[in-house]
Amino acid sequence: MAQIALKSLSKSWDDAVAVDDMTLTIEDGEFVAILGPSGCGKSTTLFMLAGIYLPTAGDILFDGTRVNEVEARHRNVGIVFQSYALYPNMSVLQNILFPTRFQTLPEAEKRAREMAEMVQISDLLDRRPSQLSGGQQQRVALARALIKQPNLLLLDEPLSNLDATLRLTMRAEIRRITQELGVTTILVTHDQLEATTMADRVVCMNKGKIEQVGTAEDLYLRPDTRFVAGFIGSPPVNMIDLPHDAITAPPGATQLGIRPEVLRPAAAGIAAEVRHVEPMGREVLTTADTPLGPLRFLEATTQPNWDPGDQLTLQFDPADTVLFDAAGQRIADAKATFQARAVRDPIRRTTEAMVTPSLDDRTAAAAGPREAEDHKRYLTTWECLTSIEVQPAAAAEVPEEITIAAWNIERCKRVPESASLLQQSGADIVLATEMDYGMARSGQHHTTRDLAKALGMGYAFGVEFVELGTGDPFETKHFADVPNEHGLHGNAILSRYPFENPRLLPLNDDGLWFKGTPKNDGQFRIGGRMAMAVQIAGITFVAVHYESESDADGRAYQTRRMLDMIADEYGDGPCVIGGDLNTAGFAAAHLSGEETLANPAAVEPSFTHFTNAGFSWVSSNTVGMTTRAAPGKPVRHPLKKLDWLFARGVTATAPAVWPALSERGDYLSDHELITTRITR
Repeated sequence: MAQIALKSLSKSWDDAVAVDDMTLTIEDGEFVAILGPSGCGKSTTLFMLAGIYLPTAGDILFDGTRVNEVEARHRNVGIVFQSYALYPNMSVLQNILFPTRFQTLPEAEKRAREMAEMVQISDLLDRRPSQLSGGQQQRVALARALIKQPNLLLLDEPLSNLDATLRLTMRAEIRRITQELGVTTILVTHDQLEATTMADRVVCMNKGKIEQVGTAEDLYLRPDTRFVAGFIGSPPVNMIDLPHDAITAPPGATQLGIRPEVLRPAAAGIAAEVRHVEPMGREVLTTADTPLGPLRFLEATTQPNWDPGDQLTLQFDPADTVLFDAAGQRIADAKATFQARAVRDPIRRTTEAMVTPSLDDRTAAAAGPREAEDHKRYLTTWECLTSIEVQPAAAAEVPEEITIAAWNIERCKRVPESASLLQQSGADIVLATEMDYGMARSGQHHTTRDLAKALGMGYAFGVEFVELGTGDPFETKHFADVPNEHGLHGNAILSRYPFENPRLLPLNDDGLWFKGTPKNDGQFRIGGRMAMAVQIAGITFVAVHYESESDADGRAYQTRRMLDMIADEYGDGPCVIGGDLNTAGFAAAHLSGEETLANPAAVEPSFTHFTNAGFSWVSSNTVGMTTRAAPGKPVRHPLKKLDWLFARGVTATAPAVWPALSERGDYLSDHELITTRITR
């Protein structure tokens, strides 16, 4: 075997330069692929190594010895050609033995049979080439190249004549054989898949010059040039011309490269309209028109999520992009950022469809032991429990004054009436808790989506828990006309304005529900309380729902955890938090009739944490609580169903309570709707 060195190697014919000042070292036993488009000089390089072409300039060294003038037959090089070049009048065995006519090789026939066994054609030695398949002919050519124990094995696009399935097999076979023999190998190919899967290193060439040498990972993730970025990868990289007013890039950057798998649908970002959808088996490639030009994005799904004409927004992580200067060279360690804003209509379908647990899963969960480890297992195996579903709002300028609503909507059993109440309240942003997904209780397909549609808003919905079984006597009595079935429950933020950075913030880390026992309505819950958060115009909005059976210490823990996660995810800037903190228990002990609570922190420890984090509660007069009895509950004293709004860094005014009753007097929820206006 040999180390191969090319030093300033060039080859030209008159004014046509095929290889231009090529310098490269290939270590003993290394497998290197020379990759590039037709006419880049890769085959010319191979023929100079083989001794078929003489270099115009430069040197070729085998183990430090210059071989420029050494004849091909004395270089001990094995070659496998694209066309295999088998002699049709000879048998397979005779073809394999042919190189030994020019080289004394003891026990030549024995070695020929060993090579035939290595390439798995031992049973074909008496056949003629015309009796062989393409893959079998390729194996014969490989055995013939290896019989003389070459110092260097050259492969000139050996797989290009094979079908896709056979190419897959032969890639692995050639790699196995060269590794077993330890032979220095150079593969010449235009197929990047062959190069990246077979070689230790890849030499990418263009117009006679080396563009980059490195591993497949280097060329794909850290391309040195614009050409390498565009040539490596299928589908190819998206190239965006700079400067562009939506992208902040360092001085000197003229193009931005984004891989299709890096682009992803998001709540805000690059506005796009789907032009073309290509199902590719395990993935779907979608091409969309954007203000940055046509962009391709790749999704790991077997079914298309989009149709031509659909509107959506795309986002990317700046860390996954590359920047190039005017000369096409990568600007090392430089990143660009996108100024996220929607410039088209919102998408009309969700960017991520949630998964409803199967009947078998639900049955096993309801019947199984109610221990912490079981809950943790369900939390990690049920995809729905950590899903966020997003439909962005229409592009609209956010005014200085916004009306915010907080409402534990209790599954949103009456979507049209609930939408009507929210419209009356003038809410621009709704922090909604205990919304439904699927057929749970409400009989609606997707109450968050339906409510957002009725209000003309976008939404971000995150699952908190899965409810199993049926049997709530209150709802059976009062809502006999709607199914009381299992389903996914969660928190949602509905908005008239574009939002970004949707996050689920888990409030408990053990996944326990109701201390291992069913609630009194026979329902089992699996999941963990979570808060849903987004950012709108630089303000963080959070819809939160605390565990209903938490004591004061439990509520304080959830508060600390939530505030810490908000700080970690969004910083300590302006923030509005709304929802059900399940403080009814403490309020019942301190209130009666229509009284208000002047200082909640005096009797609710969790409120101290809000104060310490710079929040104040919007609780003028009756805001923040309802004092009527919930329907269907024993009236020992009015049940205080407290929903709260907390604000930091904004001015909150005009608090109001909206009774959760329809025009017919139907109970829309046993929590009232509360609103306030904030000024940014």
